[in-house]
Amino acid sequence: MRALAGIAVAALLVLACAAEEPVVVEGVLVDQAGLPVSGAVVALDVFDDRRAQPGQVLPTVFRAETKSGTDGRFEFRFGPTAELRRNVGANTGFVNFSLSATEPRRQLNWFWNFPREMGLDGWTDDTTPVRLLPID
Repeated sequence: MRALAGIAVAALLVLACAAEEPVVVEGVLVDQAGLPVSGAVVALDVFDDRRAQPGQVLPTVFRAETKSGTDGRFEFRFGPTAELRRNVGANTGFVNFSLSATEPRRQLNWFWNFPREMGLDGWTDDTTPVRLLPID
C-alpha cells in the first residue's frame, strides 16, 4: 500500500512540475468551418538555418510533439533547453519555432512560424494563444 501511495505522490509531483514550466505556445486547431479538430498531431521544431544553402534539408535542433485535445487545444510547456541556448546565440536572442499539425483522416494541415525571445532566466516575451485554420 505504501508503494502505491509513493507512486501516486511521484506522479502528482511530475504533473505539478510540468504545469509550472512556462508556456512556449498554446492554441486551438479548427477546421474550415471553425469547429475544433481533435487528435491532430502537433509538432514544434527549431531548425539550424545558420549555414543553409538553397534546397538543403535543415538540421533539427529541437523537436516536441503532442496531440490536440477533444476541444482542439494544444500546448507546449518547457523552459529553454541546452540545445536551444546553443542555437539562440546566432539569432540575437531569439528562437525561431516552426509549428506544424496534421489530421490525416480529414487531410487537414496547419503551419505557423513564430519567434520567442530567450533571456538568461527563460523566455522574456509573453506568449499569445493562437487559433489556427488549416492550409487549403
